[in-house]
Order: sequence, then structure tokens, then C-alpha cells
Amino acid sequence: MPTNFHIDREHGVAYARTLGSTTSGELLESFVALLKHPDYSSGMKLLLDMREVVPSLFQRDILRIGQHFRSHRDEIGALKMAVVVPKTSSFGMARELEAGVDGSSVEMGVFRGVGESHSCIGRGAR
Repeated sequence: MPTNFHIDREHGVAYARTLGSTTSGELLESFVALLKHPDYSSGMKLLLDMREVVPSLFQRDILRIGQHFRSHRDEIGALKMAVVVPKTSSFGMARELEAGVDGSSVEMGVFRGVGESHSCIGRGAR
């Protein structure tokens, strides 16, 4: 599962794109790498593009990711995250993750298209 990201410091937005099948561990590794990137700073917004992901996460994976966000809330800092998942099978799981990050420092929105994500992260989204 490759996840590529680009950080637009000028607009304060990080763009991450995940392709193929993925595991919760791989998603978390990508997220940690993003947070450690020298161009990333707390308070940035994140657009996670999962339009080309093959659904392979299960309930336990969603719980694991949510727990990670809650237990690392100080490290993560304030983060607005828009997740784009057009496939119905992935959309439901992403909505569960949205509920799972409750109690963390992450404000998350789930959208079917990039255009819709502007309401969460702003107009700079691609």
C-alpha cells in the first residue's frame, strides 16, 4: 500500500494519497511519517485521498486507529482531516473512524469527493 504525501506550507494543508489495499498498521505508519516530516506543523489540515483504496480494513482496525489518535493527542495537536472515500464499502468504515477519533485532537470529516472536502479543510484542496 503506497501512501504518498505532499505538504503545502503556504496553505497549511498536507495531501496524502493511498493506493491499493492497506492495513491499519500501514495507515498509522504513514500518518506518523507525515507528522515527523520537517514541513509538517501542528494546526495543518490534512486531505487523505482514499479514492483508489481497495477496502481491507475491519472493525478492529478502525478501533486501533481511533485509539492511536486518542493516545497521541498531544503529539498530533489540533488537526482537521478530510477523508475522501467514494466507494460505499469504504465510506461506512471511514464514518466509523470519524466516530472513533472522538476524544482526540482530530476533527475529521468523511466525503465522497474532493470538492466536498473543502468544507472541512478549505479551498486549497486539489
